[in-house]
Amino acid sequence: MPEVVPNFSNSVKLKYVKLGYQYLVNHILTFLLVPIIIGVTIEVLRIGPQELLNIWNSLHFDVLQMLCSSFLIISIATVYFMSKPRSTYLVDYSCYKPPVVCRVPFSTFMEHSRLILKDNPKSVEFQMRILERYGYMINLYYSGVVWYGDEISKCIQCASSTSMILK
Repeated sequence: MPEVVPNFSNSVKLKYVKLGYQYLVNHILTFLLVPIIIGVTIEVLRIGPQELLNIWNSLHFDVLQMLCSSFLIISIATVYFMSKPRSTYLVDYSCYKPPVVCRVPFSTFMEHSRLILKDNPKSVEFQMRILERYGYMINLYYSGVVWYGDEISKCIQCASSTSMILK
């Protein structure tokens, strides 16, 4: 009679399994490269400098191999850096008190945000979550420059309003 396999789903929380899987997937490159680098380092230390110099001198590089190797390294580096998400920084302007005329209701603020960021709905959703999470839904201010005016005057006026805030 075959043995009954115990039910481990009750003893292992799926939250920890998911967390471990995410950690493994996010750091897979590190998990693969560290043992390889350690192995190569141990082998180089075992061989010695004279034998390493002999191996280097026996290699014959031609231009095509060098170009292909360089292209491969640059391509891999480009894909790696392009796939990493950009950092998001939140700046707290709590010391700055804008004029009362810049105060707007939450619905107006989000409506204008949707109009301005119509090509990027994820940014609007992110902005909405941040405003809800940190309780900024009551005191919302806007710079009239951002929502009204032509592009050239926007740049100049945005620079002046930013310098006013940072002073």
